[in-house]
Amino acid sequence: MNEQQFLTQIAVRLGRAKPLQQPPATMFNGVPDSYRKRMGQLGQEECVQLFMDSWTALTGLVRVAPVSQAAEAISASIAELKERGMLERVVYAKTPELQSYGVPQVLHEQRLVGVPWSESASAADEEDAWKAALEQLGTSEPGEAGALAGEKWQARSPLLRAVERCHLGIVVPEAVVANTGTLAVLSAGAQGRSVSLMPGMLLAVFPAERIVARMGEVFERLRASHGEMANLPSSLNLITGPSRSADIENDLTIGIHGPGIVSAVILT
Repeated sequence: MNEQQFLTQIAVRLGRAKPLQQPPATMFNGVPDSYRKRMGQLGQEECVQLFMDSWTALTGLVRVAPVSQAAEAISASIAELKERGMLERVVYAKTPELQSYGVPQVLHEQRLVGVPWSESASAADEEDAWKAALEQLGTSEPGEAGALAGEKWQARSPLLRAVERCHLGIVVPEAVVANTGTLAVLSAGAQGRSVSLMPGMLLAVFPAERIVARMGEVFERLRASHGEMANLPSSLNLITGPSRSADIENDLTIGIHGPGIVSAVILT
């Protein structure tokens, strides 16, 4: 079967005598103006509520609190996550923002082992410090998967080996999309992509003003804040609820390619 026969067969299946010679006319180019206008009229409170509706529809957990009570809200969310599964070790982005919310102190009070993702964690002068941290965490030896990998596991950086054994990752999104319940997480410096991808649970903490109505506004913000493409970090992870994977038979599995349990703390 040649190309023309293949296209003709598709056209017939679509109820046409032959393939179209010109592209079909489209009503809209990009986002319809009516939709852009409607979403642009949403206020902050409406965006917060729309995100909460979208996020919880995806089985995400959510909590809203004043920024002055950030530590209490984070602590309550972690306690809630403990009820969903094993939670003993936590990796968190070592950013000034999470520090100001009191994340290290909260982990200490919850008797959890905290692993900060450091911007210079791969530097040679920190190698010994991370090896010592692994000993303290009880993760200096590989787990079952690591034992099978043998020398390859031991060759991984001490930080990655520690993160592999964490149950929860805490991140700060660059922006949040209300109508899809999506976190836009930049991977750079003190917030490596492993923080949001490797643990089985994810907690996002962010101020309410980072919530935008639609996805296009996220990219508008990124263009405004980073300018040229070359200034962007290595990756932008768009996280819409728990990780979902399905095969050709539509068998859905949760938490295979990312966290299976997600939670958000919105600070007002």
